[in-house]
Amino acid sequence: MRLLAAGVALMAASAVASAQGAPPTSNYPAQSVRMIVATAAGGGLDAFARVLARDFSAKAGQQFIVENRPGAGTMIASTAVARVKPDGYTVLVNIPTIAESGVPGYESAQWYGLFARAGTPQDIIDWLYRETASSLRATSTKERLAADGLEVIANTPDEFAAFIRTDIVKWTKVVKVTGIPLM
Repeated sequence: MRLLAAGVALMAASAVASAQGAPPTSNYPAQSVRMIVATAAGGGLDAFARVLARDFSAKAGQQFIVENRPGAGTMIASTAVARVKPDGYTVLVNIPTIAESGVPGYESAQWYGLFARAGTPQDIIDWLYRETASSLRATSTKERLAADGLEVIANTPDEFAAFIRTDIVKWTKVVKVTGIPLM
């Protein structure tokens, strides 16, 4: 299975924005930032998050700390992010679970994306997007992720949003056709 590091964009709920190139007006980050990862340490998503955290820390002069919160089909991590203030100091790096469906015509691939809680200020979203895209375009990052079998696709926020919408439509269809029960 091809692993896909897609959508290095950030989304704040359905409001997706493109980077403007200006630094955040709020001197972000002024303190350390938690990057909540919905899987256990040591896997592909954890490696992806740690590469970004390293680069963000170097560029921002503040620590970006990877915090692994696995379990309950990513709900533990999702709930943790949902409960924090939307100030950009907690970011959910999340990977949806994608099961083989057996439905002809569908391709399944893992993808990683960086998300911020709804309500996060736009200048922070823009900064995180710019720095994520910059990090993922660096040769050293591409080589490190390729060693783990990842292909970097540095989508814009709009491209990532369109990708997610398409994925939701596709997997909704799979659920209906296969009769997978919703929990």
